[in-house]
Amino acid sequence: SKDVSVNLLGFVPNKSANKGEDRGYVVDTAKDLWVKYSVKGQGAQYPIVVKYGDKKIGVVFIKIIGGTGFQPVETGKMPVPPET
Repeated sequence: SKDVSVNLLGFVPNKSANKGEDRGYVVDTAKDLWVKYSVKGQGAQYPIVVKYGDKKIGVVFIKIIGGTGFQPVETGKMPVPPET
């Protein structure tokens, strides 16, 4: 839906116009992420913010592993299924 946006903070697919919509892009975690937008500025965890219009409806965090991949960060009561 055009009303829903998914924004990986620290990732800008088009440097000339950052629209805060990151669906459909491949992210090279070794070079495409800006550390200053990571959790505590450490470059290990990055938030993905989901909005409906201007209202934030969810946040998911990814954790960078060895600079070559990511996994969901477990929070709250929802267990994260193992990667298949």
